[in-house]
Amino acid sequence: MNTNSLISRDASTAIKGLLILLIVFGHVGMLNTDFVTGEKTFLFKWLYTFHVHAFFILPFIYGYGSNNTLKRSILRTGVPYFWFFMLYLLVFLTVGGGSFNLNGVCYSFVVGSQPLLKEYIGFHLMWFLPAYFALTLIKSLWYNSGKLVRAICLAISIAIWGLSLFGVLDMSQIGRYAPFSLSEGFAYLLLGLATRKILEAFSVKVLWPCAVAGIVVMSVMLYFRCGIGANLYYFARLLMPVFVFIVLYAIRDFLAKSRFLKFFGRYSLQIYLTHVLVINVLMTGLLHFTKESIPVGILILFLSLAISSGIAVVIDKIAFLKKMLFPLQNHGSN
Repeated sequence: MNTNSLISRDASTAIKGLLILLIVFGHVGMLNTDFVTGEKTFLFKWLYTFHVHAFFILPFIYGYGSNNTLKRSILRTGVPYFWFFMLYLLVFLTVGGGSFNLNGVCYSFVVGSQPLLKEYIGFHLMWFLPAYFALTLIKSLWYNSGKLVRAICLAISIAIWGLSLFGVLDMSQIGRYAPFSLSEGFAYLLLGLATRKILEAFSVKVLWPCAVAGIVVMSVMLYFRCGIGANLYYFARLLMPVFVFIVLYAIRDFLAKSRFLKFFGRYSLQIYLTHVLVINVLMTGLLHFTKESIPVGILILFLSLAISSGIAVVIDKIAFLKKMLFPLQNHGSN
């Protein structure tokens, strides 16, 4: 079964660029921490309701074709996951003061959940790749199966959100026992399907004001921590990515004109996989000479973007390195 893409390559690349900029901003602790209380700011919590999660909607906007195979999925996500998992493990063991636990390392590699990765390799950012791999497989299953299998997949997705929304089980707890981040993959299935259906069913002119209103309402609820009889954070994680993506989709042609956004979108995966390490190195170095402050945080933000994107360009220019780390990375492709 084939479905048509609803977005151009330039537009999708620009959206990736904007999202990766927000992700890097969210990882610069000085810009997202209250220096008095030490707690994360509202802006940090707000960003984390949608900036990474909106990435998982894009595959459903691309549609589905016959070239979506298991081999391609492994090459696109599995190979980078292996190499960067090993890199962060090495950093954790050599300069991070971590101890090596073979069973824990192997288990965290196979499961790919954030808590396990944080515990056994010191960094949790790697969860994105197995989750994206799982979503790719689930999406392929969805488009190549009958109504019964689709109903089962959708039921699993709804159940995961329901358990998290009403506090029966946290999504991260479920993820500790599901290999290859299948729980995350199934969770994002609902977001992707819902967003595509909405975009196909209604005019963007009608949708974007509704999406903006939804963002405002959810933001106010988050700021004042309004109770809704459910876990507010997961409620926001369910709705905010859809609202934000609809707004980005409405201005996609405008975003597609930005060479700046398309540059960062082109290298979004490479930047994602390297920026946390770069930020940590910069923070360690700069804090020997100065104290934490907003200006220092801004400096770290710009330097980390420059260095991580520079690393991405270098990898792209060295053929054997690109083939080894990103064998199927077709920049800006759907």
